[in-house]
Amino acid sequence: MFSKNILISDFILTDNHPVYQNQSWTGQLITRQTGVGYYSIQFKIQATKQCRAELQQFITEHGFGKPFSHSLGWYSEYTGQQESTVQCLSLASVGTYVIKVQPQTVLEVGTLIQFTNHRKIYKIIGNDGMGNLSIFPSLRKPVQISENIKFNNIYGTFILQTDGKIDFNSENIIIMNIKAIEDVTG
Repeated sequence: MFSKNILISDFILTDNHPVYQNQSWTGQLITRQTGVGYYSIQFKIQATKQCRAELQQFITEHGFGKPFSHSLGWYSEYTGQQESTVQCLSLASVGTYVIKVQPQTVLEVGTLIQFTNHRKIYKIIGNDGMGNLSIFPSLRKPVQISENIKFNNIYGTFILQTDGKIDFNSENIIIMNIKAIEDVTG
């Protein structure tokens, strides 16, 4: 995304999932997921004034809604026990949240995944050990038979959140705070 002349620091990954929560008259707490979960990122970039053209190009290119690809930092790196490729064993349509895989699949709850044919980031919320992976959110696009599930080196597709303005400081060291939201249509 940026050359080595631009330093990225203070990276924050935020897991956003719309939730409705209410306590009934019996005291029971009722919680429901009410929409599509998505991720947002924010980070600080620092560069010398000689690199300002690269920053201006990025802001101009992506400031009006063009998505860009970005690593999830440490959260992109899988550190679990799954060593082999994982593939879907059956078709899964939009709205499905259980994906059929080989029973020996050991992807852990909490692992971030993507499917080969789309860039949406999903989270594993259940693995019954019998070939059923439960994911959140439910599928935004269909998944094909034998489609690979990517669980390492995850890159999200994000859209800049500029709030209608971008501040460019005029100093020897340029510092900008970048915020972006996952493109859930990708």
